[in-house]
Amino acid sequence: MAGYATISTNEAPMFVETKYSIWSMKMKWNLQSVGYDIWNSNVNGYVPPNKVKSTTQKEARRYNSKATEIILDGLPDPVKERVGKCISAKELWDKLKDLYPDEEALKEQEQNDSFTKDVVQGSGNHEEEENLHDQKDEYEERN
Repeated sequence: MAGYATISTNEAPMFVETKYSIWSMKMKWNLQSVGYDIWNSNVNGYVPPNKVKSTTQKEARRYNSKATEIILDGLPDPVKERVGKCISAKELWDKLKDLYPDEEALKEQEQNDSFTKDVVQGSGNHEEEENLHDQKDEYEERN
């Protein structure tokens, strides 16, 4: 059909440092669309055996390699340099998650810190600040 662009469903989504949660969601669906076993290698991890012998070990190695390749294809070179020593897709995924925490969680933390600062600011009462932190921690433990 003329006028319609063809989009490859297996093309890795490009990583943007400020949009980790969106990228990780897209990458999850991309890996699953290629093969659910490939996604599972990312979730369950892969520990290379000393010598690959069984068909199951060979498949696990292949799934891990494919998942790693797809994830790396979606990363810009500076990010690849930061995670290049990872030996499994899971290790790579976890490293990215650690390096680029979810922006929503960061915003929530900033709001909580700002709220605490606004409430206590000018009071000079450090005991009140400690009580607010304790209340916040108790609330987070319950939820």
